[in-house]
Amino acid sequence: MAEILPLLDKINNFVAFSVLPNLRKFLVDNDKILSACNNIIYYVVNPAMRGRTRPLDLDPPVLAIIQAMAKIPSAIKAWKTPVSELLNDSRLFNCIACVAEPWTPIVKVLFDADKAAFPELLSKVATAPSANIFTNREYEMLLRSLNVRRLSFILFSGEKNHFLTQLPTIQEKLVDIFRNVTAPIYRIFEQTVTALPVDGSEDLQLVLAASKCLDLLLVLQTEEFQIHQWIFVTDTVDAIYRPDNWFPEAMMDQLAEIAGALPVDQDGANGVMVPNSSTTSTDQHSLRRPMLNSLRQIESIRDLIPFFSNVSITSYESVYASGGNVDWEAVEQGILDDMFDGR
Repeated sequence: MAEILPLLDKINNFVAFSVLPNLRKFLVDNDKILSACNNIIYYVVNPAMRGRTRPLDLDPPVLAIIQAMAKIPSAIKAWKTPVSELLNDSRLFNCIACVAEPWTPIVKVLFDADKAAFPELLSKVATAPSANIFTNREYEMLLRSLNVRRLSFILFSGEKNHFLTQLPTIQEKLVDIFRNVTAPIYRIFEQTVTALPVDGSEDLQLVLAASKCLDLLLVLQTEEFQIHQWIFVTDTVDAIYRPDNWFPEAMMDQLAEIAGALPVDQDGANGVMVPNSSTTSTDQHSLRRPMLNSLRQIESIRDLIPFFSNVSITSYESVYASGGNVDWEAVEQGILDDMFDGR
């Protein structure tokens, strides 16, 4: 068996890199090309996809076959169904980011070719909650959150402004969803200021998620957020030069004071690296980037103290040091890492 597997990989690589790129040269007719691709999907791709706990984590030669097939317009009908089923799998996000990234051009081609796929996904995202009292509400919310996550991956797979024409519809659906959210980002921090989560609490991941969302918003500096950012961070020169009678009003500064007053954790250092006051803009490449990109999980609110303590001054300095330039590569990598957490 061990000798057969390398041979299969060689055959699959030959199909992906030699046969499919040249298929249109010796099979001119589109029907014949589709028939050949149907056979490859049936005998090679479908068996490789079956029974995987991480659907995107295919063997590289099999993935290369799908990538090569995605470049043949007439082959879309052959690979559309298995890839669509894969995207609708509830275990889609079980893999890690580096496994998901090669799928983005495939997803882009699929949604470009199938004009009904995107409206169908949006309808799933905005499906109204069931009125049946016996419906499992927690399961309903899980499905909805997965569909929002799935929508995020589709949007991420497109190029810049690729889905711009659908943006009004997307915003309308998301507004409908988040209108009923009981814990918006402001309320999460407000509750945290009132009562810090204890070590090991499930609420810690919610606070981390809210902090990462705020971190990203501060990097992007959108006009819609700038008018509200004073609620979360000190966005004046007071962030750097604190007056003698200074009292923390921004939520992050309040949390820095409250969490910083906790007893020191004996288990080790806190979790996130942040630029210190001596770090120059040259050291930071003069680009704004998220501070919490590398943080995936916290066990104590102390792990976020460096973020709470530094986010105001870092955000204020970066606006001027960066000249408005954002490290888009770091932003996109952080989004992808959070989307595919490998759990």
